[in-house]
Amino acid sequence: MSCPGCDDPHARSIVQLGAVPVHAHVLHRSAEAARAADRAELTLAACPKCGLLFNEAFDPARVAYDLEYDNALHGSRRFREYQRALAEDLVQRHELGNKSTVELGCGDGGFLRALRAAGAGPCIGFDPTAAPIDTDGVRIERGYGENAAGDFLVCRHVLEHIPDPIPFLRSIAVRSLYLEVPDARWTVDAGGIWDLLYEHCSYYTPWSLATVLQRAGFGVTRTTSAYGGQFLQAEARRDKQQTGLPAPELRTERRRDGDVRDVPEDWAERTAALSRAYEEAVDAWRARFAEWNGARVVLWGAGSKGVMLLNAVDGSSAVGRVVDVNPKKHGCFVAGTGHPIVPPDALVSWRPDVVVLLNSLYRKEVQATLQGLGVTAAVRA
Repeated sequence: MSCPGCDDPHARSIVQLGAVPVHAHVLHRSAEAARAADRAELTLAACPKCGLLFNEAFDPARVAYDLEYDNALHGSRRFREYQRALAEDLVQRHELGNKSTVELGCGDGGFLRALRAAGAGPCIGFDPTAAPIDTDGVRIERGYGENAAGDFLVCRHVLEHIPDPIPFLRSIAVRSLYLEVPDARWTVDAGGIWDLLYEHCSYYTPWSLATVLQRAGFGVTRTTSAYGGQFLQAEARRDKQQTGLPAPELRTERRRDGDVRDVPEDWAERTAALSRAYEEAVDAWRARFAEWNGARVVLWGAGSKGVMLLNAVDGSSAVGRVVDVNPKKHGCFVAGTGHPIVPPDALVSWRPDVVVLLNSLYRKEVQATLQGLGVTAAVRA
């Protein structure tokens, strides 16, 4: 399969996860429906030319986004603080006070409201999973926002869901944009393997993201690693406001000046090690669950990390509950396994012995919540 980022035909398979839930973030209303969730093969490939990782078995016909899909993170105070600081930075540096801002994949509009609170002008968002609203300078329309136009465009955690990123980016009728995606370097180098899920057909590095932006007619003005290295931020600009630009000739020679399109010499070696890292992680968690046999174990977070761990590891039935701060998930069940999802205060009566936390960024927040509830369980990452 050719790389969807640069069309190079020499991508190679590096990790085979087998059949995983197609949707990690769908709200299943019963354990039976959750266990019957659709599954599909996930085979991760690595491109040697631009550094993109992608699921070569991805079938876009299997994936659907509707009102039963919810991957919002702003129930977390830690994430809200990140979102607020990001909004303030974008408004200040791009002078958005007198400009219109468009967000593709806006969810329920949490970031649009943060932009408005930071002083941005009128904001409009598009999302197939959102209910329409129009209040306080924020308008949300249900849909994908094809050919949406504005002064500044925001697209956060959407591009990794797009199987053909270059036509998508070419269709954007703005000169300046901000993109945010999971950082594939975190997945490869920091053990972020539980972020591998079917909905994400691509995993970007700074080099592959610069490649697709360049081929879509944008010039990269800034790339940054954020959120503890888990997110990759990029800003880009067109010289002229136009769409449908032809793909420019890609530069293939290496440079030593830190150009973001230069794939490191050891990237192939690092990605090749991912398969063994995945197998070792599965074995380690299987041993942990066996060690906790008889204990009351909960997992904190019904997002991608929690869903993929529970589905990958034999013995995850040792987990009795999954806790999430997103109220829309309460009373629902984990895709593939059927674990019940409960609010934090449910732990007051359930009294766990162990709380499993897969994202260390939330450790202080989780520990403070447990302390406030009078829950003395040990937090394990």
